[in-house]
Amino acid sequence: MDAHDYETKKGHVVRFLKAGDKVKITIMFRGREQHRPELGYRLLQKAGRGRHGASASWSPTPSRTAAT
Repeated sequence: MDAHDYETKKGHVVRFLKAGDKVKITIMFRGREQHRPELGYRLLQKAGRGRHGASASWSPTPSRTAAT
């Protein structure tokens, strides 16, 4: 994900959280991205670290493919 795309999405998330709304982040992998899920996990970790105090909690959910 490009840095500008990330900053845009992060801005939306922060705005919703400051308004008192809940936010759920979902990453969809397409094509070759499905072979590198660790990149998506790192992106979610980055989003969790960059909360800027706007959210009360953050917890990753298990992957649906992990159960298969």
